Amino acid sequence: IFTRAGQFMVYLLFRAMECVLGWLPLTLCARVGRLAGGVAYYLMGGARSLALANLEIAFGREHDLPWRKKTARAHFQSLGQNLLCGLKLPLMSESDVAARVTVEGMEHARAVADAGRPLLYAVCHLSCWELLTQAPSLFVSGPNPGSIYQPLANPFLDAHVKRRRQKLGYTLFDRSEGFAGP
Repeated sequence: IFTRAGQFMVYLLFRAMECVLGWLPLTLCARVGRLAGGVAYYLMGGARSLALANLEIAFGREHDLPWRKKTARAHFQSLGQNLLCGLKLPLMSESDVAARVTVEGMEHARAVADAGRPLLYAVCHLSCWELLTQAPSLFVSGPNPGSIYQPLANPFLDAHVKRRRQKLGYTLFDRSEGFAGP
């Protein structure tokens, strides 16, 4: 029972945070997210050490420690910014989201769709990966748009996030079920 009650409390806290984000302009969400990411860089020693170790492996010969620290800090800031902006997106109208996005190369996707062939978007998981489900008018989706999702462990949050992702007509495929579901 406590676990379920705890999950519901987390859900309520998330909804309260959404309420606050709903009132803030996207640019302020981005600034607050960058600030929070910068603070996290200093508070999350284990994650900071891992980021610096990875940068050492990737760039140790080309860049010195001050550069790697600056890059790691910028990465944390970017993650914080993307997190808050990603939480803000579902609270915005599709037209407000679309007004802030530039899509390049859609002529290739349109050619595939016009030829009647199925189309699969591969989205890099390094930025605002929720964009496809929040602004489908920017993308050629075909008659049955869908998206793969990772279910959340908290059933209250999972149901809420699924509703947000489905609000514009997407069918969601649980990645653990493969492409046969739902």
